[in-house]
This record gives sequence, structure tokens and C-alpha cells, in this order.
Amino acid sequence: MPPDADLIVTMADLRALEHCSRGGRAFAARHGFDWLVFVRDGIPAARLLEIDDAMAHAVVAYARERVAREHAQTEAQA
Repeated sequence: MPPDADLIVTMADLRALEHCSRGGRAFAARHGFDWLVFVRDGIPAARLLEIDDAMAHAVVAYARERVAREHAQTEAQA
């Protein structure tokens, strides 16, 4: 299974990179995904990686780092 197969990018990831909702909404419309579904559920990283866009790739990279931090915290608590 590819490393990003289960990775979900969330609105929190977008906000952490200081991207605004207006720009995110326009990005979603340009690339054919439902903004409200993204806000509610997130979007698979693989879907964003299909897009040749620096913002998309940056938010996926941030989501990977977030998951790594969460995993490290879980390991430290065990």
C-alpha cells in the first residue's frame, strides 16, 4: 500500500499553512471537488497529489508531518 493511501488532508491542514477559505474554495472549483465535502470530511491526499499544483503538494506534505507528529506522540505515551 502506498504511504499516502489512507492519508486525509483536512481543513485544519489548510489553515495551518495560512491558506484562506476563499482560495481553497476557488481551488476546489478549479479542480472539480466539492468544497463542502472537503471541509466536512477532508480529501484523500492521493487526490491532491494528482494535481500539478504547489499548494496541493504543500498541504499534503504538511498533513504527512501532522500524522508523523501524532504517531510520535502516541508512541511516546505507550
